[in-house]
Amino acid sequence: MASFVSLPADIHYEIVRNRDDPKNSLGWSVGEYDIYHLAQTCRSLRSTYLQIIKHEHVRVFCNPNLPSDYFDSERLKPEFSELIEISSWSTVESIIQQVREQCEKDPALSGRYEDVVAYLLSLSLMRGRVPYVRNLIALLPPEAWQLPLLLWLCYGKKLPDDVQRAILDCFLATRGLSLDKIQAPLDKDFLGPMSGFFLADVCSKDKTKIVPLLITLGADVTNPLVENPKNRHLVGDPTDKRTALVRLLDYVAGVRASENSIFELNTFSRDWESIASAWANNLKLLIENGADIRPLNFSLTELFQNGGNGWGLNTVESNPAVSIGRLCQAKSTIGREYFLTEALAILEAGGASKELLQSFSVVTRRAS
Repeated sequence: MASFVSLPADIHYEIVRNRDDPKNSLGWSVGEYDIYHLAQTCRSLRSTYLQIIKHEHVRVFCNPNLPSDYFDSERLKPEFSELIEISSWSTVESIIQQVREQCEKDPALSGRYEDVVAYLLSLSLMRGRVPYVRNLIALLPPEAWQLPLLLWLCYGKKLPDDVQRAILDCFLATRGLSLDKIQAPLDKDFLGPMSGFFLADVCSKDKTKIVPLLITLGADVTNPLVENPKNRHLVGDPTDKRTALVRLLDYVAGVRASENSIFELNTFSRDWESIASAWANNLKLLIENGADIRPLNFSLTELFQNGGNGWGLNTVESNPAVSIGRLCQAKSTIGREYFLTEALAILEAGGASKELLQSFSVVTRRAS
C-alpha cells in the first residue's frame, strides 16, 4: 500500500486544491496545512510541493486576465512572500524562466515578465533576502527597480542595519559604488523621476533618518510632482504639490491634522532638543542641495515688485514664506521653540532675507 509521501505529485496537487480549508486568493489552503508548511515537513515532500508551488506561481503570474494593478508593489500578497521565505534561489529562478518563456510566446503578456520580476524584488526587499535582491536587480533595467527601492526605503519595515546596508549596496553596485564610497549626492537618475515625490512625502512624516539617505542617493529636492505614475496606489497623495522644504515646515507647524505632527506634543519626557535638531538638520540639507526658498530670499521691495511671478513651484500652496508664517502662528510647544531657534539661522545662512524674516515678526515673537 502506497504511503502518503510516495503518492504521485498530481495526487498531492489535488489534495492541496480540494481540502475543505479556508483558501487564499489563489485557491490554496491557508494555515497549518498550506503548501508552504507541507513543503517543510520532510525532504521527500519538499521536492513534491516545491514543484506544485512553482506550477501555481507560473499559472498565476501568466494569467492574462489579472487586473492591471495586481503587481503594484504595495499590494504584497502573503502567499507570494512565503515563496521568497522558504524557496531556494534555484526555485525562484526556475519560476522566472518559465514566466519569461510564456511571456515571449503570448502577446497578451507583453510587459508581464518585468512586472513579475519587479514584484519578486519587492517581496525580497520586504524579507531582507540580500542574494535574491542582487540577482533580481540584474534582471531589470533601473526604471523597473527604482519604484520598489523607493517604497522599501520610505515605508518598508525596519531590518537589521547590516541587512539594510547590504541591500542598498546591491543597488549602488549598478553604479560601481557602495554606501561608504559615496562622496557627494548621486545624480537624480539613480532614484528616477519619482524621487521628489517620495522625499517630499517623508518630510511630512516622522522619518527624519530617511531624508538624509534619500538626498545622498540623489532624490530631487525641488520637484515633488508625479506625472502618470505607473503605480496607482502610492503611499501619500500624488496630487500634493508642496515641495519637500514646505512640507517639512508645514509638518513642524502641524498644518495638516492628518500628518499627526510630533511637534503638537508638549511633554517634558522627550528629548526635544535632539528631535528638533534632527528636523532642522534636514532643513539645512534640503537648502544645501538646491531647495528653492523663494521668495524668502527676496527683499521686501523685490517681493512686492515680483508679485509672485517666476517662483517656479513656490507659489500658493508651496510657498516657504507662507509656511514660515504658519509656523509662527502655530501653538507654541517645546519642540517648535527649539526648531525655530535653529531654523531661522539656517534659513538666513541659506540666503533668506533677514528683512523678510523680520517682517513676519518671527524674531521678535521668539525673543519676547
